[in-house]
This record gives sequence, structure tokens and C-alpha cells, in this order.
Amino acid sequence: AAIRERIARTTKRIEKTAWQLSQFGSRKAAGYLRRWLPSIVTFAEQALEGFEVPWTSNPVERAMGEVANRCKNQWMRWTEAGLEALLQLRLVKYANPGHYRTFFDELLSRSTKTTMSCDLSVEATRGKV
Repeated sequence: AAIRERIARTTKRIEKTAWQLSQFGSRKAAGYLRRWLPSIVTFAEQALEGFEVPWTSNPVERAMGEVANRCKNQWMRWTEAGLEALLQLRLVKYANPGHYRTFFDELLSRSTKTTMSCDLSVEATRGKV
């Protein structure tokens, strides 16, 4: 009950602040608050549904750092779709470890006779190849 009251109070305060901003002529700032209000209370709402809200964002920041480091290496090229898939997988591992474990176990238990195919291209970034 306390969390529900806090969500309602926070929502009202942000809506009031957005209204005040629009009255002062800061329509973009007001629009920003209105647009992102649902995201601001997401974790509190998830906590009501039993999701364990972490005390710190360190695991996600570490995962994002890993992705950033991979992207910075000049010899690695990532497509937008590839990065999106990697980020989704890392977030599922963080946010829903049980679902991730089920997926991982299923992946490992597949037949070793399964083949994969992919397109590969090589590009020189420096010098001659």
C-alpha cells in the first residue's frame, strides 16, 4: 500500500511540475516530463508485481561497458541488429535470470549436429590485407 501511495504522490507531483513548466512557457520540458512519466515509476510498479528491484545499477552498467568496449575496438564491427540482440540478451540475464537460464539450458541441450550458416565479409581498416 505504501508503494502505491508513493507512486500516486510522485505521479501527481510530476504532473503538477509539468503543468507549472507549461505555464511558464517551458513547453518542451513539460512535454518531456509528461512523455517519460510512465518510465519514471516503472521500477516501483514492477516491485508491486514481485520484481526484485536492485539497489544498484552496477550489473547493467558493467554490461553496457562491455558492449561499449566491444564497439570501440576497430577490428570489431557490429550491426545495429547485432547490438540490439546482445543488449536484449544481457538485459534478460540481469532482469529475469530464470528465463535466461531456461533459454541457455535449451540452447546447450540442442543437437550437436545442428549447423549454422552466416555471411562473412572481411574489411581492412588499416594497411593492406
